[in-house]
Amino acid sequence: MQNKNKIVLSLIALAVCGIFGVFLLNFNSARAKNNFVSENAAAGEFIVKLTKDWNNSEEKVIKIKNLFKKFGIAIDSLNDGQSETLKNRLLVKLADAKKSEMFFKAAKEFSLIESISPNYIYRPFFTPGDPLYSKQWNFEKIKISQAWDQDAVEPLYGGDPSVIVAIIDTGVAYETYSTFVQAPDLAGTTFVPGYDFVENDDHPNDAVGHGTHIAGTIAQTTNNGAGSAGIAFNAKIMPLRVCSDICLSSAIAQAVLFAKNNGAKVINMSLGGDGDDPVLHSAIQEARNAGIVIAAGVGNGGDDGIGDSSISYPAAYEETIAVGAVRFDNARVQYSNFGAGLDIMAPGGDSSVDQNGDGSPDGILQQTFPGSCYVGGATSTTTFDYLFCQGTSMATPHISGVAALLFSAGYSGADIQKIIENSATDLGAVGYETEYGYGLVDAEKAMQTGISGSLKINRQTFDPNSQIIDLLITAFGARGSAEMSFSNNNADWSPWEIFADAKNWNASDPAYGGSESSGGKLIYARLRDSAGRVSNSLSTSTSIDAVPPIITLKGQNPGRVILGSVYADAGAGALDNVDGDISANIVVSSAVNTAARGSYEIKYGIIDSAGNAAETTRTVYVVEPIIATGPKKGGPQVRVFTTDGKLTSQFMAFDKKKDLMGINVAVGDLDGDYNPEIIVSKRQGGDSRIKIFDLSG
Repeated sequence: MQNKNKIVLSLIALAVCGIFGVFLLNFNSARAKNNFVSENAAAGEFIVKLTKDWNNSEEKVIKIKNLFKKFGIAIDSLNDGQSETLKNRLLVKLADAKKSEMFFKAAKEFSLIESISPNYIYRPFFTPGDPLYSKQWNFEKIKISQAWDQDAVEPLYGGDPSVIVAIIDTGVAYETYSTFVQAPDLAGTTFVPGYDFVENDDHPNDAVGHGTHIAGTIAQTTNNGAGSAGIAFNAKIMPLRVCSDICLSSAIAQAVLFAKNNGAKVINMSLGGDGDDPVLHSAIQEARNAGIVIAAGVGNGGDDGIGDSSISYPAAYEETIAVGAVRFDNARVQYSNFGAGLDIMAPGGDSSVDQNGDGSPDGILQQTFPGSCYVGGATSTTTFDYLFCQGTSMATPHISGVAALLFSAGYSGADIQKIIENSATDLGAVGYETEYGYGLVDAEKAMQTGISGSLKINRQTFDPNSQIIDLLITAFGARGSAEMSFSNNNADWSPWEIFADAKNWNASDPAYGGSESSGGKLIYARLRDSAGRVSNSLSTSTSIDAVPPIITLKGQNPGRVILGSVYADAGAGALDNVDGDISANIVVSSAVNTAARGSYEIKYGIIDSAGNAAETTRTVYVVEPIIATGPKKGGPQVRVFTTDGKLTSQFMAFDKKKDLMGINVAVGDLDGDYNPEIIVSKRQGGDSRIKIFDLSG
């Protein structure tokens, strides 16, 4: 049986080689650890290993059948009757692949299932059979072959025919028409109608050779046993001619809008100049807002061949991916412009060296007219050769080709530039810099970009007293459409729903791990794309606080103060269940008028950080004093009492030794200040002196 399996595998490998080209006879599968699904697994299919005793009782068999019936599962046994490895293993296929997560979770907890794993898809590694592919060091440098192996969408490896790349250039040798001849190595490339904005006709054929070379890097016919390869060879090319010996910005603007209006997803502009044309800029903005990815070369410096420290237009516009050039050793090529606005580097070539030692110049190899790479231009427009050209013009189509692969994989135009930048190999100083931008494009890492995003609370609408929270969500790196799910405990998740950038979420819902308790709250979200890839958990935190603070009065309540005296409030303290001691934030309103008898209310208010308010009140009575003399033998002293008998003041009015006969006491407002004065005179037999005191003596 083992020999039979080996023979079948060999036959399959040989058959595939005959269709798709030369393959390495090993296989690739990127596995998602501890996940219920992977984009590299068959949708809704799992390999289940049952426990050894699963069928030793009818009860156990019924339990397994009921589980499978619940999910509408079809079963294929993997056991050939001889293999111990495959014993008790089943290939299960769900009727509804969307229930994969639910089944995976149920199976993990099912006592009669020992293990479960996705049914992974393996593919042969692809290497095209073009004889000059070995000379395309530039493809190896940015890992194009590894990126092809990440292409899981039919047709495999070279992008998708639904992706149109517009090449705004000198035209392309795409057809045999009139005096023009199609480049032989573009015979298998698919073209869509373009336009010639120089001659104003529907035949944007190349008379220079520049645009034809660019087209080859993006989508040269690949694996045809001839010449070289292209990056996104299954994509379609839209040739748009705007250049003869010069390129006018008015024609470029028209071409950009033509591409936008006719289905292009990528625009390549291996051209540039010093002028900032607002009309061209507006056209580029319109195309970018439509989700088109636009790559433009930063320029090759001046006549001296040394790169300038500023980049050309249209690469200088924010809406474009500004592309600089490196050579084989990853150093910026001397001719490549640099400066603020440079985004990414790609192989542009240096034909003056052979750093990789393959016996050929380190330029960028593609088919075009003889002489096209050199000053003076093509020596013929009806014959073709494979030329090693150099320049930021040659670097730019690498980015356009990678963008086409990313579109084919399902990534959105809104994300692709950031995907390319985030996955780049850092060059020069750490992080972004004006000589290398974000670094050298890495096609493999770009194609491996997972779905991610962010989760935060909308603070403009946030009500800390409510368990209902407005969330703001972003998604990045989704292949196709995205869905989202939420949880209050990172374990119990809400059903998947179509992605939206806002969500009204109940942090107290017990079905998803919530509670009505106040205090800190953690909220989680996760994202899933059309490829079945699930993001890591996103989280945000806040504090829910519906409990008001507690105010405690200090001193007496009610309080009393003598008419005309000074009132000193004892104050209050405030404690909050979240904020702690917030006594310093107490606001006191109202006052006590000690010049007028009566009752007064003092209000104490506090608001915690969640907006919960508390208030309490103290009543203060302003009363006339009770004035009394001392005891019979107490000497000439005055005592002042409140109405509840509290002694507030006591003092000698006269000399105790000389005035033992006592004193007469009266109270009156002598000076009209609303504060009573104490009037004291000696009793009969004393002198005629009168003394006037305030209430404190």
